Amino acid sequence: MVPGGVKELQLSRSGSLQIEFNGSHKGFVKLALRHGVSIIPTLGVGETEVFDAIEVPFFSQLCRRLGMPFPYFTGLGGIWQIPRRPKVTVIVGSPIPVPKVESPDQELIDKIHKEFYLQTIELFEKYKNQLGYSQHSISVKYL
Repeated sequence: MVPGGVKELQLSRSGSLQIEFNGSHKGFVKLALRHGVSIIPTLGVGETEVFDAIEVPFFSQLCRRLGMPFPYFTGLGGIWQIPRRPKVTVIVGSPIPVPKVESPDQELIDKIHKEFYLQTIELFEKYKNQLGYSQHSISVKYL
């Protein structure tokens, strides 16, 4: 599951030293609460280097309004749909226990949501030097 959705995809840029999350989605927390399942912070590092998103102003704006990504990417040698082969690492954190609550209130949703992103950022900070990302910074935006 990608909690940041399409907006997070649109924040991603290969070659950028800034990793940005879209923290405005909270539905995954609400689902976890309703079912009483733990949320596991997970972070993929390097996946933004596989393709470059092509920014075509009119079509990109139209797709944003429709809530879908602009489907054109370039990869190896600038050729459409041929991926580069960077090292992609997935970091998996410790589960965040979530109680089963049929109708969770906003305060509980916000608390678990905040904990999810705090732990995800801590994961990155803990492993970024080992992964060769010491120059990178990470943030959560609320779009």
